[in-house]
Amino acid sequence: MFWFSELLNEEFIDYFKSEESVYFTVTGNRRIYHKTFNKFSKAIDNLQLLLIANDADEEHYNKFKENSPDLYELSDGFFKKKTEIIILTKISEIYHSIEGNLFDCNVASLSAEQIAVALMYLFLRMSDDKDRFAESGRLREFVLTLYNKTT
Repeated sequence: MFWFSELLNEEFIDYFKSEESVYFTVTGNRRIYHKTFNKFSKAIDNLQLLLIANDADEEHYNKFKENSPDLYELSDGFFKKKTEIIILTKISEIYHSIEGNLFDCNVASLSAEQIAVALMYLFLRMSDDKDRFAESGRLREFVLTLYNKTT
């Protein structure tokens, strides 16, 4: 099991494999996101909470037990050992090891960890650009390349 396995569930892979998937629709001044896109975004949020939360409490991680057993298992191991600072440092190093930016890097040349970290940064730091990233086909390329590298 990879720490980013949450991003590779069957629903997400089927969604991103389909070239006809719609990420959002625009109604007036609002964007209405597809339910699977929202779930994927929530999975990214869960990973971010798991990996970057500084003041984790027991209740926070027990929520993972119900909603995401794999993440709960990972969080239990991470925080019992108090390695969150090491993980944060590693994540930063992994992100900075990506040559180019997310819009022009060679996705196929990235490791699975680099791709997973790039996705986290995309949703964390580039909230407005994630829509453009999705529409351009890059999000799909990242997710499917991550999937292919782990199967």
